[in-house]
Amino acid sequence: MTGHPPSRLRWPGPARLLITNAGRGASNNLIRSLRAGDPSLAILGCHHDQFVLKNSDADHNYLVPPAGHPRRISMLRRILKTERVD
Repeated sequence: MTGHPPSRLRWPGPARLLITNAGRGASNNLIRSLRAGDPSLAILGCHHDQFVLKNSDADHNYLVPPAGHPRRISMLRRILKTERVD
């Protein structure tokens, strides 16, 4: 082991993050702060409201079912796997 996190060994390139509740003020502030610290980050956002999601500062956005919906977890897992989120 080289001391790198396992995800760095499997997925070379910039770190990939998924931000929930994307498009709201707090999540956009978080995204701006993360980018200020590391501009190479790939930031993905998700929210259950398409109109809120349009305000997201993330690189790519996903519309997901609301919290408590039976398909929400499976949708989030699919995004994590497809996008290879760290």
